[in-house]
Amino acid sequence: MSHVVTGLRLTEQATLTILNAAVEEARKREAPVAIAVVDTSGQLRAFVLMDDAVPFAQEVVPKKARTAAYVGSPTGEMDPALAARLAAAATDFTDLRGGLPIVVDGVVVGGIAASGSSSDNDVAIAQAGLDVLT
Repeated sequence: MSHVVTGLRLTEQATLTILNAAVEEARKREAPVAIAVVDTSGQLRAFVLMDDAVPFAQEVVPKKARTAAYVGSPTGEMDPALAARLAAAATDFTDLRGGLPIVVDGVVVGGIAASGSSSDNDVAIAQAGLDVLT
């Protein structure tokens, strides 16, 4: 019987590639935001606060990324009862749109989020980060 669990995780290079693609999309949209990439345990792997981004975005963006990684689905699409329970249980969760799970070979390996623009921009910016994995 094995006492070790093995699994997929993002490499440093993949993390930076995801972050850079999201930054590029934000620039195209002229939407200065904060962007965070986390692993499945919610540990911050990469972060950027773009020039002229609203300061509060740096507080919200890791919560979006962690929530997407933990729950395995986009933020803003949670069942309201689950969202309320998560919000009551911990301050690291949010159901604001803009967080997406990072899925590789059907396995959630992390989360990416953007924050500081419109919800639609935040989602599109995060999605651009994911798109480099396909």
